[in-house]
Amino acid sequence: MKRKWIWRVLFLYALLLLGCVAMIFWNARAYHQVTVIESREEAERRADISLPVRIEFQDAYLGQGVIDQEERLQRIDELRQKLLRRGAARTLPAVQDDSRMTGRIVYLNGKTQEFALGSHLWLAGAAYGDENGDVQNLQRVILAGLITPQHLAELLPDAAEVRWLSGGESRVLTAGERRHLATALQEARPLGESDVHLQLEVRQMTPSAHIRIHLHEPEQPSVHLPDDVLNLDLYENGCLALQYLGNTSGRSLWTAADVCRQWSGGESS
Repeated sequence: MKRKWIWRVLFLYALLLLGCVAMIFWNARAYHQVTVIESREEAERRADISLPVRIEFQDAYLGQGVIDQEERLQRIDELRQKLLRRGAARTLPAVQDDSRMTGRIVYLNGKTQEFALGSHLWLAGAAYGDENGDVQNLQRVILAGLITPQHLAELLPDAAEVRWLSGGESRVLTAGERRHLATALQEARPLGESDVHLQLEVRQMTPSAHIRIHLHEPEQPSVHLPDDVLNLDLYENGCLALQYLGNTSGRSLWTAADVCRQWSGGESS
């Protein structure tokens, strides 16, 4: 009986010893594991690779543009990352048949990446995008900086046609009239939050005149693509509404007293 009790005690000691050995082994293993704490410099280096600081592009319709505003760059990068996460598209046209815009993205570390944009976003030879509208949203954000009176002023000299319309009258502007219009457009200012009264007036008014810009000659007579057309609506309170028919952003409102004063009657003063 005494011997049996001794064996029980020894068995318990053995279990305790095995438990201690297991704990020592586990602690030693945990101690030797390496935990990598990323330094601030390394984190900044990794961010440099993917953080765009400038986008340069050439649009087939609206011309050259540069984007370096932080808010717009952030929005563009969000849409780009969203497209990349969804993966490359499967059935594709050739990039030269698909794209209306080409350009390059400049990153914080100085590296660049070429891109093309049409019905898909083309990066590094792969195309991204589907039917959910993200590519169209990306295009709209990129082009927003070109749909301004100031950029329109740069397009006027080479536009295929600039036509003034008011009531039942319509005529094509001469080269000299285009120059006068371009000069006046440079002074336009976007309506802001403090211009609520002007925005309300515009909504209740009928334009006194319109100016329609056709950027290129149509492939078929009198059949202009929406991407090729910009409209200016002129109001008697000194405001104008600018709309590019190539996207769904709608109209943007501007104060442009000189434009409205000179062209509400169709003549440059």
